[in-house]
Amino acid sequence: MARKRAIYISYFSFFLLMFVFLIWKCHYGYANLDESFYLTIPFRLCKGDCLIVDEWHPSQLSSFLLYPVMKIFLWITNNSTEGIMLSFRYIFTTVWAANAYFLFFQLRSRSLSGAIFSSFFFLLYTPFGIMALSYNSMGILLLLDACVLIATAEKANGLQNCLAGLLYAGAVLCCPHLIILYVLFTATTIVARKHFSGIVNIWLMATFGCIILFVVFCVYIFLHTSPTTLLKSIPELFNDPEHTSQSVIQVTNNYILSITKCTRSFAPCLLIALIATVVSKLKNNKAVGFIVVIWMIIVIQIDFLIRKPYLNFLMFPINLIAPYCVLQSKEKKIQSLFWIVWIPGLIYTYCINLGSNQGFYAISSASTVMTIASVMTMIGFISELKHNTNNKILLFFSSAMVAILLGLQLCSEFVLRYSSVFWEDQGMKAQTVLVDSGTEKGIFITPILYERYWL
Repeated sequence: MARKRAIYISYFSFFLLMFVFLIWKCHYGYANLDESFYLTIPFRLCKGDCLIVDEWHPSQLSSFLLYPVMKIFLWITNNSTEGIMLSFRYIFTTVWAANAYFLFFQLRSRSLSGAIFSSFFFLLYTPFGIMALSYNSMGILLLLDACVLIATAEKANGLQNCLAGLLYAGAVLCCPHLIILYVLFTATTIVARKHFSGIVNIWLMATFGCIILFVVFCVYIFLHTSPTTLLKSIPELFNDPEHTSQSVIQVTNNYILSITKCTRSFAPCLLIALIATVVSKLKNNKAVGFIVVIWMIIVIQIDFLIRKPYLNFLMFPINLIAPYCVLQSKEKKIQSLFWIVWIPGLIYTYCINLGSNQGFYAISSASTVMTIASVMTMIGFISELKHNTNNKILLFFSSAMVAILLGLQLCSEFVLRYSSVFWEDQGMKAQTVLVDSGTEKGIFITPILYERYWL
């Protein structure tokens, strides 16, 4: 009891320290391009524009989720936008931190140490290094929460499954192609209904949650436009010149190439990891294969840090460990997190690639959903090894490799979160001038951008 209490105190202390750091980081870096764009649509909605009818790109749908936040902000500031960028960075950081704690709260019963690392990995990450609620960050947050709620729900917990459906529907607004996941879930329910008791009830309650948000969304739309005007506008969503249509084969090929060519070491390390997985399965030597796969992940991670030190990329390599763990273990906790969190996360990476021209940048960002499942399954697997492995040397090396990987991931995220500034190569040291008025009020930016700001 005393040890557990000490762990909790340490977790909350470090969590608070990281939150203060992230709030401090909000004050650095010009909020240009993407970050400012994310707020333009909900701002226009507050001024009377309507979704779909008055905008043409699919990513606008996520603005429905930001609309009430923007409405409240403008009400508080009496329609002033001064300091809006910093304010919404605060909002993002608070929401993101609250969600990091939510992950800890929900997952701690599965593995306390796994929940702690999952919480911090999520807390320190932000898509593309942009401190903003957007279709990228909200898509990850909402889908991850939906999957975790289902994975951790007690039997017949209808309310929790309904909330999961509601959150998933919000994720679909952030990435419309994610509707594919619901189709696959429905097909799985039909096929597996006789073998897995309760899956039909989960599907029904999750669907009900989806319907709730769908109805609210439709009510909002039809309060602002007519069905005729809406139907005329919908085809324009698919005329974005930045996202030309491709066949499924082309998209799938680009998806695979984006991953396998993400860095020089990935393909050979993936091959070695696959061989290690097969051999260890055939020879029933779980620990050796586990060590090899972890080592390959570390090699890829270091390769990224040397060649392409980008925050998004750091979230991808660790996901290679989950398939190994699920193939080597029949533990229910490991299996459920893999199928309910990791697999939907994998599907999300494919779906986001369908609607994005960012390639591996977008794929690796979306893989954050998988990262949480990977951490939990990896730590769960090492706990299983401790009970089933008599070779103390292999057990020591397995534990050491996991500790090295977790430490590398945590430190790398922290360093890049601190040093990187979106769309700026000069980094934190160049952010020396404080903006004292306008939308960027309260933010330190570079002298060059400060001059442009007043042009």
